[in-house]
Amino acid sequence: MKKAIGIALALLVLGLMAAACGGRPASPAAPTAPPPTATSAPRATVAPAAATRTAATATSAPRPAAVPAVATRPAPTETPVSEREEVLSLDSRNAGLDQLKSYRVRWQAEWRSTEAGKTESGSWDFIEEYTTEPNAVHFSWRVASTSSESTAIEIWRIGDTTYVQGGEPGKSAECFAISSEDQSQSITRNMFDPRLLGSLVGARYVGLETVNGIKARHYKYDEKATSLTDIARVSGEIWVAVDGGYTVKDTVSWSGSAVFFGGASTGTGEGKWTWELLEVNPSLTIAPPANCVAPEAGLPVLPDAKEKTSMGPVLMYKSATSMADAVKFYKEQMGAAGWKLTDENAMGGQLTQLAFEKAGTVAQVMISVADSAIQVMITTEK
Repeated sequence: MKKAIGIALALLVLGLMAAACGGRPASPAAPTAPPPTATSAPRATVAPAAATRTAATATSAPRPAAVPAVATRPAPTETPVSEREEVLSLDSRNAGLDQLKSYRVRWQAEWRSTEAGKTESGSWDFIEEYTTEPNAVHFSWRVASTSSESTAIEIWRIGDTTYVQGGEPGKSAECFAISSEDQSQSITRNMFDPRLLGSLVGARYVGLETVNGIKARHYKYDEKATSLTDIARVSGEIWVAVDGGYTVKDTVSWSGSAVFFGGASTGTGEGKWTWELLEVNPSLTIAPPANCVAPEAGLPVLPDAKEKTSMGPVLMYKSATSMADAVKFYKEQMGAAGWKLTDENAMGGQLTQLAFEKAGTVAQVMISVADSAIQVMITTEK
């Protein structure tokens, strides 16, 4: 089941491409009213020539009035073409989510596999919350399996700091923080991607429904519409928002090769999952728990520090300052902040270690030469 976790941790990059077919044929026009007959009272005394002209007028005049009246009267069960898509092709389920200011997504799955007479089962429950103001994301991930210990992990990314808390459910969880100015290294939304579990081509349109308060097009599909034809038999249903085109809900049941959820290719298995957008643009406050502390604050940092990274009690960065000036800076600034210098070691101008103590906390400052710059690493321990 370790591969199962790896598959799931590949991130929900969802999106969708809807291919539209033409609308239904227009309803047949209602028959126009028949022309008045020659026995109509008002026309009995009209001269033959005049009667002919009058009859022509009588037979043609009602038609123009009748046509628009019929054209604007749709059949009671007809769905406007703009709200219908006969088939759906879908590569990933997160397309369109970037237009939302905030959202909450949940992905639940369970499976069972059998190989050589041994049966294993497992499940996961994943929740993602995202908001743009302020820009932050929160992941909650719980995995249970009969072949290994249950695990739980939560991740918060707020600004340039990522907080991670994990452990076994029901036990005290450890938490640490990572901070980096390099945003390309930070955790982003759409962390888990069920795209690896199959794309869709030609899902069949069912009708319009409201799911989780969102008006959506409903489609059904099987393994013929997925990329899983050689792996499993599939039965699925998916709902796509009429406004926005993003996936609202996707439910899948499968049976076949156990490799689908990380088992051996010779085994067999079955399972199901439900992915759904629970809330669109909700009011969210994303904040780490109280035991998740930010990287060590209050430590002096050289003015030209760059590439700063923090991980729990460790702070690292680079600087163009000389070794001698950096050592002088830390002796002065740490002393001014109430830290007492307890040890100093210099190694050939390539490495200097300084030790400080304050109120039962020890701080180790390591300054080393790195290419044309220096690298500073500060570690604190109580």
